[in-house]
This record gives sequence, structure tokens and C-alpha cells, in this order.
Amino acid sequence: RIAAEADVAKGSFYNHFTDRDSFFEFVRTTTRAELLDEIAEVNAHVTDAPTQFARGMLTSFRFGLKNSLGARILIHLTNGVTDPEFPTNDDIVHWLKRGAKDGSLNPPGLDSSIALILGLSYLGMSRLLELQFDRPRARETMRGICIALLRGLGTESSRIESIVDQALADIIDQTLQTKPARASSRTTTRTTSR
Repeated sequence: RIAAEADVAKGSFYNHFTDRDSFFEFVRTTTRAELLDEIAEVNAHVTDAPTQFARGMLTSFRFGLKNSLGARILIHLTNGVTDPEFPTNDDIVHWLKRGAKDGSLNPPGLDSSIALILGLSYLGMSRLLELQFDRPRARETMRGICIALLRGLGTESSRIESIVDQALADIIDQTLQTKPARASSRTTTRTTSR
């Protein structure tokens, strides 16, 4: 079915991928790499760990709002991604350790912190897909999730709201001003029926 949807011959498909699982791994890896590149870009000159986490979370939400198919891929293909040794978690681990060392974070532990970060990211993305046409509510949801994340990572309470509000202004507000394109019923049915 994948080859038919992509309008390529089955033989051509198997020239590139040994099986369906290798195809899904390729899709997940490339989609996650695209998101990680966006997070690296928005955090290029940021050194404060709580700010990096708020900006990273909001960038993942922006990614989902602009790319609903990419969001669905990340939400559904998550095997192994919460492992601290998973290669794409290097930045998260680095930020957690730096924040713990400089006192800007008091994380509950490496495994639980990564599960918190990625869990809120993927579940938040899922909720935002449902709210994408209610932009004020989507913004408030993103704000609440980021506040919960920074509290969960042990950020000093007096800093949390200003960090999150600045990150919202920098990353999300312009995106929310554009009208989202409604998916056709055929696309919606196809992606939700899997």
C-alpha cells in the first residue's frame, strides 16, 4: 500500500528499503532530524538551560502546527526515543547536565527528565493537532505545557513565566497569526485510520 500511495513500483520501493520497518525508521529519523535542526537554530545563541527547554518545546509545537504529517509521524513512531543514550537526545542530556551544574535546573533524574520532556512534547503536539483551528486556545495550551515542563525540571519559580512568555513571543506568535490550512477529508481519513 505504501508503494501505491507513493505512486512507485513495489520493486523500486524495495531498492531503497528492505522492508516496511526500515522505511518507517527512515521516515522517523528524517522527520526528527528536521525538527532537531529547527530546535538547534532557535537555540543557537542561548546558553540558559531553562530557556533552551522552553524554546525547544515551543519549536516542536511550531513544527507540529506547520507540519501536521510530521507531527503525526513523531507521535506514532516513538520506540526508543526516551532512552538517554538515544543519539538524538544528546542536546537534551547536555542541557540537563549543564542546568543541574549551574543551578538553573533541579531535574528529578536523567531518565525521568527525558520522559517528561519528550512525553510533554509528543502529547502536546497531539493536543495541538486537535486545537490547530482554535489559535488562542492552542497558545494557552502551549504556554501551560511549557510552564509545567520548567516546573518539572526544577526551574526557579520566579523565572518560569517570563522565560515562557518571551519564548512564545519569539517562536510562536507569528506562526499563530497565519491561518492553518484545513486538511482535505481524504487526507484526514487516511492518516487517522492507521
